[in-house]
Amino acid sequence: MDNRGECYRCRYFDRYYTKETRHFQPTKCGFCCKVQTVVSSYGDCEHYEAKLYRYKKDVFLKGCLSDLLTEISELRSMLEAEHHEEDV
Repeated sequence: MDNRGECYRCRYFDRYYTKETRHFQPTKCGFCCKVQTVVSSYGDCEHYEAKLYRYKKDVFLKGCLSDLLTEISELRSMLEAEHHEEDV
């Protein structure tokens, strides 16, 4: 079986982006880490390996949890400071 696929789906492909006013626009080319050269995003390669996708919701949940824990710690510090002022 031939293990060839389009470069934009490969784990070794890093797409180039151009900066626009409000966001980044993907280009039609990128850098291949295996071949060490610039390639077209729709080209074929004999080094193709499917890209591994990370679950974005897990990363999002960890970020939200970290923010909430930071806010709780700040509230606790404020309450402890108020309690300390009342005792003095």
